[in-house]
Amino acid sequence: MPRQDNTKDLFLLEALKLFAEKGYDRVTLQEIAKRVGCVPSALYKHYKNKQELYDDILEKSAEGNKMYLARMEQLRKHDVDNLDLVVGMSVEERVTAMQELFLETVHDEWVSNFRKLMMIEQFHMPELGMMYDARYIDSKVEFFTAWIRLLMDKGLVEKEDPQALAVMLSYPFSLAIGVVDRDPSKEQWALNMLADNVRLFSRTYIKY
Repeated sequence: MPRQDNTKDLFLLEALKLFAEKGYDRVTLQEIAKRVGCVPSALYKHYKNKQELYDDILEKSAEGNKMYLARMEQLRKHDVDNLDLVVGMSVEERVTAMQELFLETVHDEWVSNFRKLMMIEQFHMPELGMMYDARYIDSKVEFFTAWIRLLMDKGLVEKEDPQALAVMLSYPFSLAIGVVDRDPSKEQWALNMLADNVRLFSRTYIKY
């Protein structure tokens, strides 16, 4: 039996894993309790029904996303305040930074499973599709657009449409995540693809 102080978190994580594996409608509270290793009555102490548990998963994920966006904003501010460090990064340092961000994204158990849930349920629960777009497309494009515009204003990136360049830089990241979520054995392929994209982008558009 799990300790009382972490039972609720275990219910949330195991429920999320099951939802990501089978879809929301095909999972029961009894199955979640079994996965955690307790009797169903222990689960009912925390949740009256599956919808309550699902709502808690959404709330926890929203809190995590707020922290992620705050971190992205810190990185943006860091780049603005320390432009000399950004300019001083070599191409291979940029490759490493992109690869490390990718690995962090696909190896986080909670984030990875919630992303899978968003993908498989987006047609039944449109709000999940909107969440996926906001987190893995819109926010990435916005971040890279601001970063590229900053460098462009300093004459460090070729004068092009900054949003178009942001899409070129960020799309392979989203592609790599989608591929590895479906097939973890392709992680090395994804890392190589990201490295090739950063190097090509650097050769073609970056002037430092």
